[in-house]
Amino acid sequence: MLLTIENSLSTGESLRYDIAVYSAFRDGLLASTLQIDGISNGVLGQNLVPYVVFTNEKDSDGVYHPFMVIMSYGNPGSPHGLMDIPRPPGEGGVSHEHANVTRYTNLDRCQLWRANAWAGSPQKA
Repeated sequence: MLLTIENSLSTGESLRYDIAVYSAFRDGLLASTLQIDGISNGVLGQNLVPYVVFTNEKDSDGVYHPFMVIMSYGNPGSPHGLMDIPRPPGEGGVSHEHANVTRYTNLDRCQLWRANAWAGSPQKA
């Protein structure tokens, strides 16, 4: 798809970076894995970014709009430190000794995108 995007650029337009940079960035994201057991609904070794896709849709005027779409769980792959806090935050309205406290996190699900990768075009992040 990156070659398709590069080949669809109009005269005078160029990508902000070489397609090798976009490819390396995608590969790096896809290689990130969960390396801690502090995510209650996570599995050690699972991908933290399961999908990175490039699209190049045309609008009604025939203008291409390339996008890089990143689907992420939004969690760090390394320790978050919640297990090491001697008195973590707890629920309000009860004494800390009887409160439910935060020790784990859950996987989040996020969609991130970067629009119009060629130089001089508007971007969203």
